[in-house]
Amino acid sequence: MHASLVLALVPVALSAAASAAAPAEGDATPIRLPGSPAISPDGRTIAFTWHGDVWTADVAGGAATRLTIHQANDSRPLFDPSGETRYFTSNRSGRTQIHAMPAGGGAARQITFDSNTKSIHDVTSDGRHLLVSMSTDRGWHYSESRRAYLLDVTGETPPRMLFDAGVRDAAISPDGTKVLFCRGRSNWNRKGYEGPQAMQMWLADLSTTPATVTRLCEDREHFQNVAHMDPMWADDGQSYYYTSDPDGTFDIYHRPLEAVRRAA
Repeated sequence: MHASLVLALVPVALSAAASAAAPAEGDATPIRLPGSPAISPDGRTIAFTWHGDVWTADVAGGAATRLTIHQANDSRPLFDPSGETRYFTSNRSGRTQIHAMPAGGGAARQITFDSNTKSIHDVTSDGRHLLVSMSTDRGWHYSESRRAYLLDVTGETPPRMLFDAGVRDAAISPDGTKVLFCRGRSNWNRKGYEGPQAMQMWLADLSTTPATVTRLCEDREHFQNVAHMDPMWADDGQSYYYTSDPDGTFDIYHRPLEAVRRAA
């Protein structure tokens, strides 16, 4: 399992590392509560957001470097597999759109220009497409109105919707044939929540037409479900990691897909 996958699943650990960093512009004030953490493919650099901009810091801590300076809100940085490009979302053009910039900093290039608000979730292993979710008119509540799309990183071709189901978070398998995704209304800050709105883990098999979607977590008695969140594939593409809080504290869990198939 890549270091990027391990650390992306534990924002608390990344927050602790980034909290040890201070802005590089001579301000010794520690950075507190960085958001949207991501780590470079070589495992050496953390990208995160703070005060509405994208920053980077060494995983060991130290001085942080500010990569974007804009009055808009820049968020959700993501490295491409080569580590040379960083994608992020920004509302600097009005709606939240996707931008790209060199990993070491430089001019940002806007990739998407439509009116749909977007989130970046993953990048394909070949670096050619982004897995994103976009707002649609397919559901009355925001938790069910967003759909997953593959987006050409050049922005030159229209995004392709992968399956017709609500998406809150998602990850694409190493071979690009499957997508883990979450549905539901609960959030990570609803610690210890048990109920019918808890986030559910689903699997979309893109090898069928249309894609086959299967729920990977079962309902508990009286629908007092706990959240299954933050999907992430293991390197073999045959198992996955996620966070859940059946005891009231979010921890990391691992589950082989084969175990899901046997349970079904």
